[in-house]
Amino acid sequence: MTEETISDDKAKKREYDQKYYKKNRDKLIKHRQNYYQNHKEEIKEKKKEYYHKNIEKYRERHVGYYEKHAEEVCEYMSRRSVCQCGKIMAFGSLYRHRKTNSHFKRLEKKNKLITEKPT
Repeated sequence: MTEETISDDKAKKREYDQKYYKKNRDKLIKHRQNYYQNHKEEIKEKKKEYYHKNIEKYRERHVGYYEKHAEEVCEYMSRRSVCQCGKIMAFGSLYRHRKTNSHFKRLEKKNKLITEKPT
């Protein structure tokens, strides 16, 4: 077999697979979902094992992404946003702020002002 026939065979196989998938899409998806439901614990365990075996690769990818996009990440996290309680702060602090007592007090005060109508 030459390289041309091999690449032709691959192209034909890919075309056949695509047609088969389009024709039987629902059936294949249902089968995949059933398989996942029946083997959920095994799949999770394998993923966890793989992660622990390749943790360095994941760390390098994470650090590499951060180094490439450090400016964008910092800009995104430091942009100003307004909380539902009315306080203006950096976007990166918003989640932590929403758990504080001051957030709940400000919300309470804001709701009180809304419910009390001036006469």
